[in-house]
Amino acid sequence: MKDKWRTKYRKSLDRDTKKQVSILTGFDIGLETHVDAEEVTKNTDQPEAEIVEPVKSIGQLRSCIAYCSENKQNRTLKGKNLHEILPEESKKTIGGSAGISANFLSNTGNYVGIYTPVLSKKVTERLNDDIVSPVLDGNLILKRATECTNSDRTKNDAVIKLNNGENYLKLSGKMQGFGPYFRSGVEENFSHLDDEIDRIILSGFQETEGNYESKLIKSSQQLEKIETEKHLEYVTMSQEKRQLMIEEVIPKFESISLDEAGAKELTEELEIQAEGDLNAEDALNLGKALLDMERIKRCHIQTYSYQVCVTEADYRIDASKIRDAMLYAQISSTAMAETGSIPEEEKIQKIELDGKHVHRLDPLEDMANHLDKEDFVETGVYSGSDIKVVAIPTLIEEDPSRVDGLRTVSSSGAFTEEIR
Repeated sequence: MKDKWRTKYRKSLDRDTKKQVSILTGFDIGLETHVDAEEVTKNTDQPEAEIVEPVKSIGQLRSCIAYCSENKQNRTLKGKNLHEILPEESKKTIGGSAGISANFLSNTGNYVGIYTPVLSKKVTERLNDDIVSPVLDGNLILKRATECTNSDRTKNDAVIKLNNGENYLKLSGKMQGFGPYFRSGVEENFSHLDDEIDRIILSGFQETEGNYESKLIKSSQQLEKIETEKHLEYVTMSQEKRQLMIEEVIPKFESISLDEAGAKELTEELEIQAEGDLNAEDALNLGKALLDMERIKRCHIQTYSYQVCVTEADYRIDASKIRDAMLYAQISSTAMAETGSIPEEEKIQKIELDGKHVHRLDPLEDMANHLDKEDFVETGVYSGSDIKVVAIPTLIEEDPSRVDGLRTVSSSGAFTEEIR
């Protein structure tokens, strides 16, 4: 059966490259420092495994590494004075979901814009040359991002690779005053974006600083005015922000993606019964619960072993098209794990699938039983009277060069590719 899934993966690479999808990403972008956990923990005693936030010292960082390693968790924590507690010669790349997805989608033949309230030269130097940004110049226009810098401030994050790449710990630097919303000049011209852009992918809400209540409510009010289909990259955040996101922000999106940590967080918040790892039934129940929100029509959940997308029954994209988009995006994510850099189309097309491990199909078997559809394990698609369900087994890179940003590539790629 795994060979049949490898065949499906190969077929997903036969994509329509003539059609260019127009995408706008926002709001979080910065620079990321990449470090192996061993560089931080070598020649030290075993620290107490606990989460400390914000992380301000090398000792606190080692405790967080121990906790995430033991519990095999991906976590994002606030960090301070990162330049003082990390190795000096660490590789820096474009960071933030908006930055990573912008470069990836540009690499794969799409027309890409990016918006962030604070855009520095250091960041735009690492964006692809063809990426644009909306700015007000009499009218709202899309200019090359390198011509749209408005600050010398740059957000700096760090990503610690754990458990041979199976997990990571991300330390998020602070961007004073950050808010996930558009400037008033852009807001007044949302109709222009609706004309120019096919889909919008937004992230970074967890980074909201200062009076987060008023900023998230402002974002919610803006989102309601945008007619273009919007996708939210949800990550873990404080309970206070999480509750406000559920009440005000998430319902204004048409689509949402979550990793396993984010999914477990929302299952608890929405009082969905789930124990231990997020199993297939938990994921389906969460997807259904999110579809009950105001505008949500599509929910994409990604775990280490499987991905599942739950949509409304009348969602305009055919289930098999959603599956093929997820497969292509998963190959792209695997290529990024293998090479350590955001993949270009040539690398994606040349990836050697025979050498990649396809995860066990147990989760798809559980979904098949839950949906009462025997061939779901083989096809990964289900179209019912109330929902569509699409699931794929993940490709595993046994020795990854990079572990962060993979979920961003996979989710943004699937959301974009399904309308190509």
